[in-house]
Amino acid sequence: MPGRCSLNAMGWHHKVKRSQRLGLSLVELSVVILIIGMLLTIMFAVITGVVDIVSVVSPNVRTKSQAFLAITQIRTCISQTYYNPNIDRLWFVADNRGESARLSLACVHPGAEELGRPAVREVSFYLSKTPEDKEGTFTLFRREDQLVDDKPGQGGWHYPLLHNVKEFSMRYTLNGKDWQANWKSEETRRIPRIVEIRLVLEIEKGRGDKREARAFTLQTLARPGVYIR
Repeated sequence: MPGRCSLNAMGWHHKVKRSQRLGLSLVELSVVILIIGMLLTIMFAVITGVVDIVSVVSPNVRTKSQAFLAITQIRTCISQTYYNPNIDRLWFVADNRGESARLSLACVHPGAEELGRPAVREVSFYLSKTPEDKEGTFTLFRREDQLVDDKPGQGGWHYPLLHNVKEFSMRYTLNGKDWQANWKSEETRRIPRIVEIRLVLEIEKGRGDKREARAFTLQTLARPGVYIR
């Protein structure tokens, strides 16, 4: 056909070997996670810098800013995981239940000792229904216990992070290829190398009678185990 030229006509031939590696290695994924962390930090700094002004015109901007803050907090906590397979009280327990994942782990809080608080605490993230949530949505909670005990997910203080969440899910992998929806360190005797975090919340677009609910999705990767012993 005039005006068009195929690669074959130009003499371009490219053969892909069957043995060619597909996907990303752990080193490549680590670089990706580092870049994602830098981008999230920059994006959150920019958004929070203008949110108070723009939210007057668009309340959804504040909601999206809170979502960025929530997923960044989860990612930071996972990256500061403290784990030793020889200490039974140190857990990394995760499971997915319908729309909600639930994760409990021992997390390091830098600088806490200077304030007289434990540096290693038990932290959980999960969804739960509250009166403020719309139908079909939930609130994302952070649970924090200053005692790391043999009952992960129980006790402590519970703090709401984000309302109107439709889905909170996570996946875990050791090699970047085979992903699992659940994880129990007491069975595996290790923690995952990469965690995928996904948040879906409901926001409203339009005004008056033309307002409609839409899904806003955030997804990122985290690498736990900075404080492996």
